[in-house]
Amino acid sequence: MNVIGIDPGVTGAWAVHENGLLDILADLPVLGGRIDGGALAHELKAFHPDHTVIYLEDTHAMPKNGSIASFSLGLNTGIIIGVVQSLRHPLVRVRPATWKSKMSVSRLDKNAIRGVVRELYPAYADRFARVKDHNRAEAVLISRYGVAHQLQEENSLAWTP
Repeated sequence: MNVIGIDPGVTGAWAVHENGLLDILADLPVLGGRIDGGALAHELKAFHPDHTVIYLEDTHAMPKNGSIASFSLGLNTGIIIGVVQSLRHPLVRVRPATWKSKMSVSRLDKNAIRGVVRELYPAYADRFARVKDHNRAEAVLISRYGVAHQLQEENSLAWTP
C-alpha cells in the first residue's frame, strides 16, 4: 500500500510511504507560478489507484495572508484535487491541526518540524537542511499520518461484527 502526503502550494512537496517506509520525497512541479497539473499527473500515474491513497492538507483562507496568497493557495489546491480525481485515486483531505496533533508537532514551529523529521528519517536529513524545506517535512508527516490513519481504518474494519 502506498500513502502519498501532499503539502499544497507553489513551494509545496509530496512524499510517498510504501508499505510504511518513506520511499519518495519531491517538490511539487511548478510552471508559471502555479502547480503544473500535467507534470503532477505524470508523476502520480506511476501509482495504481487500487494500491494508493492520497492525503492532501486541507487548506483554507487565512485573513492575515492576504487575498492574493489565499487565491494562489486555493488555485493550487484545486489543481491538485483535479489531478488526483482525474487519476481516480482515493483522496483524504486532512486539516493541518488534525495531522499535526496526531504527529505530535502541533506546538512546534516550522524549523522544529524539520528537526523532528530529520530525526525520524536520518537518511533523508539533507533534504530538510534549508529553512524553506519545511514544506518537504510537512509532506512527509502528512504521509506518515496517512499510514497511521490507514492502519487504524484497516483495524477498525477488521473488528466490525
